[in-house]
Amino acid sequence: KDKAYASFSDVFTMWLKHMEEMETHSISTKNRYQNDYDKYLRLNHFVTLPIASITEQELVRFLKLIVSTNENLTLKRFSGIKTIIRGTFNFARIEMDIECISVKNVMDDILFPISAFVSAKGEADLQVFKKSELELIKQHLGNSDDCRKLGVLLAMETGLRVGELCTLQKQDICGNRLKIERSEHKAQIDGKNTYFLGMPKEYKIRYVQLSETAKNILKTSLLLEPIARKIPISCFL
Repeated sequence: KDKAYASFSDVFTMWLKHMEEMETHSISTKNRYQNDYDKYLRLNHFVTLPIASITEQELVRFLKLIVSTNENLTLKRFSGIKTIIRGTFNFARIEMDIECISVKNVMDDILFPISAFVSAKGEADLQVFKKSELELIKQHLGNSDDCRKLGVLLAMETGLRVGELCTLQKQDICGNRLKIERSEHKAQIDGKNTYFLGMPKEYKIRYVQLSETAKNILKTSLLLEPIARKIPISCFL
């Protein structure tokens, strides 16, 4: 097919295939792009247009349509949609050498009121713990000999993500710091949830400073069960 006539949908598909071949994104990220595309973009006439012919005005109208026709759209989800559009156009221009609009200015200039989006959070009193409540939770978790509860307590003390917590190994403890160089990810493959080992978010290795409390939690965990024996992420879901 002549690339000059490649539709937005065609280029999006090739972009996903490219990131899979080059391993530039995790499987979960690729699946999220596909799911968002299927939910918000796939059925719109816009994606059938040759990407080389799409104008800034058509893109703006499309973005406005997405916002106006999706009552439960969150600001975070809309940001993800814009990432898909930006990535698809950039792939067309840079990798496929297709002359098309640069969407950066459009994305930067178009603004929507916050009221156009729904809040991703529930009621504040159901989502936020008071300081006194947090102390009670920590006390309860700290008095346990359950590795999973100690894991939750460690996450509260360090800010570790669940996937990072589940893949900790003894050699990751570096004195007063914890080296975070891997994470467990969840992705849907052939309709089934699959868990796999990968890099931390944004493919960045980082170090987390350990408080005395965090170090004591790790010591207790090591006595109960070696950290190298991984606790599946599914235990926390």
